[in-house]
Amino acid sequence: VDCRRMSIDVLPPDINRSGHDFIIEDQADGARAIRYGMSAIKNVGDGSVEAILSARADSPFRDLTDFCQRVDLRAVGKRALECLIKVGALDSFADRVQMLESLDRLMSYSSSLHKAADIGQMSLFGVSTGVTLDTDDSGSFFAGGSVRVDRLQDSNE
Repeated sequence: VDCRRMSIDVLPPDINRSGHDFIIEDQADGARAIRYGMSAIKNVGDGSVEAILSARADSPFRDLTDFCQRVDLRAVGKRALECLIKVGALDSFADRVQMLESLDRLMSYSSSLHKAADIGQMSLFGVSTGVTLDTDDSGSFFAGGSVRVDRLQDSNE
């Protein structure tokens, strides 16, 4: 209410711009706005936010696949990710409905990728983990793709 009265915009949370707390953000038109902090989102704890911020430290996330690869969603949690999607923090990546419908795939992909990285698994062709995300011909993450984990064969098999 005070922000409206003072003509200050309150911007929604954004996975590439929000921090723990609310921040002041300069707009293209020179005006200032307040960006909603991720810690203020219900069911999103400090541990979840810290996992996202540390993964984002070097550069913003390019897309949803990049987000899943860089952020260990096991540390974020399914409920926190669902809440981030519902409030629009990941709107720059895809449609909310599509992301919510693919929530289990997102969690599975990130989990498989980070588990493989934790044990140092590598594929024969240089892919660091052997975990790939199957997509349709258009490259869409949402159109019936699946997560595949290619485990290295024991040389005795």
